[in-house]
Amino acid sequence: MKTILRIFCLIPLFVRPAQGLEKQPYKTISSKSIKNLDESLQKAENTLGFPVLFPTFIPDDRELYAHTASTGGLTIISFSLDETCHGVKACTLGSLNIWLYGHSETRKDISGKSITEVVNLSDNTKGYYTPGHSMADYWPPSLQWSKKKDVLHYDLWWAGMDEATSRRVLIDMANSAILLDPQKKPAY
Repeated sequence: MKTILRIFCLIPLFVRPAQGLEKQPYKTISSKSIKNLDESLQKAENTLGFPVLFPTFIPDDRELYAHTASTGGLTIISFSLDETCHGVKACTLGSLNIWLYGHSETRKDISGKSITEVVNLSDNTKGYYTPGHSMADYWPPSLQWSKKKDVLHYDLWWAGMDEATSRRVLIDMANSAILLDPQKKPAY
C-alpha cells in the first residue's frame, strides 16, 4: 500500500498543471533559437521556389533542431530534440509540411465522421483544424491552410499538448507565420 501511495505522490510531477493555463498556456521559444533552422528554411525555399511562411515561435522551451526533407511537391521541416532524428516520427515533436499545389483535407474518424473543423486565421485565411486522433496510429492535432492563391498548402502539427491547448497553439503559430509573411502582396 505504501508503494502505491508513493507512486501516486509522484504523478503530479509529470502532469502539466491546469491552474494558470489562461495566463501562460504554453512555454515557447523564438523560432530564431532553433538549431539548423536558417539552413532548413533556405533549403525549403530553394526547393519550393517561394518564401516559406514560418511561425515566429515554437511551443517548447527546450533546445530544438530543425531538419528539412523534400520529395516531389512536398517539403517537410521537422523538429526534434536530437540533431540526428531527421524527421523520424518516433523522435519528431512537430513539423511544418508544405505542398506545392496542395489542398486541405477533411479528416475522418474511424466511423467515417468528419473531425476537421474550419477556423478563421489572420489575413482572411481559412484554416482547417483536426484534433489528435487514432487510426491504427496516433495522429497529433494539425492545422492546415493555403496561401499564394492555393499554390502553397501548409499542414502544421505539434505533439504533446492536450486538445484545448493544441488548438489554440496551432492557430497562434499559423497566425504568427501569416502576419509576418515577408512577401505580403495584394495578390493573396
